[in-house]
Amino acid sequence: MYVAIAVGILLFLSWSRRRLSEVLEESKRREMVMGGKQENAELTTSHGGISFPTTANPPHHPSTSVGHEWESEETHEEHGELSEEEELQVDKALKKKSSIFSSLMTVFILVIAAINYFLKTREELAPPPPPPPSPSEQRAAPEPEPEQARALEHSTEEAPASEPAPENETAVEPEDLQEIRLSFSQDFILVKGSLPYTSSPYSTRTVSAAPPSIHRRPGFQGREQRYGEFLWGTRTNATYPFLFDLHPEASERNLLYIDLNQNGDLTDDGEPLRNTGSGVFAASLKLPSQQLFHSYQGLSQFEIWIFINEEQARRGYVGHYSRTQAKATLQLDGQLVGVQIVDHGNNDADFRNDGIYIDANLDGSIDSENEYVSPGDAISIGERPTRFQITE
Repeated sequence: MYVAIAVGILLFLSWSRRRLSEVLEESKRREMVMGGKQENAELTTSHGGISFPTTANPPHHPSTSVGHEWESEETHEEHGELSEEEELQVDKALKKKSSIFSSLMTVFILVIAAINYFLKTREELAPPPPPPPSPSEQRAAPEPEPEQARALEHSTEEAPASEPAPENETAVEPEDLQEIRLSFSQDFILVKGSLPYTSSPYSTRTVSAAPPSIHRRPGFQGREQRYGEFLWGTRTNATYPFLFDLHPEASERNLLYIDLNQNGDLTDDGEPLRNTGSGVFAASLKLPSQQLFHSYQGLSQFEIWIFINEEQARRGYVGHYSRTQAKATLQLDGQLVGVQIVDHGNNDADFRNDGIYIDANLDGSIDSENEYVSPGDAISIGERPTRFQITE
């Protein structure tokens, strides 16, 4: 686009220079004509060897009149003198060209200013990074409910030999590495958040136009409506369209409609969520875990906290994070090892892509800062490197 603008500017300047040259040439020609006219006025008329100034009356003689008339016509043609009507036409042409040139220069300046404003506005409207929620709207997760840890037996299989790692990476001896596969639907139980390190909020963009997936909407009561789509769970269709019905002057009346049954109808999903916070919006959503995970057989619910603070409202975002975590107790080499999964990243209610927290030093507790392993990485449990693979 910048190249096209530059080419357009060069073409316009070339054309403007050519038109300006024509105007200057016409003006120069007119000055020459006026100069010739003044010079012609000072010529003298000759007759019989005696010179008479043109301002004086020469003696009457038939040949004198004819000679003077012929000389006037020759002088007129020689100097290219214009009549008054021709001079008026030349003036009009010069004024018209000058006016056209001035108008074009004005248009050119306005176009450049408009392009500069457009580029500056586009930079200002670039999607900003998701803002963090205010502390007042991040409510502390409740204490975990009493539950009985599940002890599991897991077989250990040796990892196949792999190529040596680069020098700048830590190589793990293949014979020491053990691979453990865990299913969060079968090996874990879902609990309310209990680790000190909880999910970090994720911000989803909202727009003023309804997405194509929504074909029926409720009657609006607020002055502003914002639409978007949440992505939650591991099912094939993990999209949940939503609608905020907002009252800028009375935030306690703000409502959130979510297409929980995913049929494109926002009127058949029960009562909308109401604002329970002090900001623009804050509410807790609880969904049956079986609705999010097709392999999960438990009866527990998955809780998601949804909120909008003032900054997010101004930028057009809604924040959310999972309040539910997955927890298990493994039996490795005769020892019980605590494991926990926290929904990280985009808070998509999918524990397969979050990594795990594990009691790697076997002290009976999990250090959320030093005992976390990312997906695909290995961690030493006791003295043995171990890699975990989480499936549904």
